[in-house]
Amino acid sequence: MAQTIMRGPLEPNGSGGPLTKEQMVAVKAELEEIKQKYGLKEPVRGFMEGEDIEWRYGGPPDYSLTNLLFLKERTKAHPEGSLELIVENLVKTWEMERSHKLDPNQHQSVDPATFTIAANGWKKFNNDEANEVGNYNVLMAGCPAKVWDMNSISWEQSHEKFHDTFAAFPWEVLE
Repeated sequence: MAQTIMRGPLEPNGSGGPLTKEQMVAVKAELEEIKQKYGLKEPVRGFMEGEDIEWRYGGPPDYSLTNLLFLKERTKAHPEGSLELIVENLVKTWEMERSHKLDPNQHQSVDPATFTIAANGWKKFNNDEANEVGNYNVLMAGCPAKVWDMNSISWEQSHEKFHDTFAAFPWEVLE
């Protein structure tokens, strides 16, 4: 299972379609090549193992495309053990859990009982609410409805809009 059903394409063409199996093989090969050549490490997304995890797409995600783009395009390489690297990996783990684990009580990167999230001083969502509406609706909650109407955009639609816009989302901590 690739990250969000193998989103792509590798080359911008407006399709927003998934990667083919051949493209995914090429992504994995290039990822391994640059890791070996430059001594790079892929980001760590924890808590992907477990027999009882309820996965949105039937199994754990494969972040090969996102990791490849991250390693090729990042602007910072934080030292091992640094606060920046810890935060970078924590956010990546949180995003994976929020996007791929159906049961918010199985999220281990946060305390499900006390977790809340808000963006830009807008509405604060508890763990269950955030899981129900989706990451992008939470982050866009305060936008004017003509820009982003979270009340009429489902979890699935919000993810589709972002994944059609970005082949992958290689997020990084700058400072």
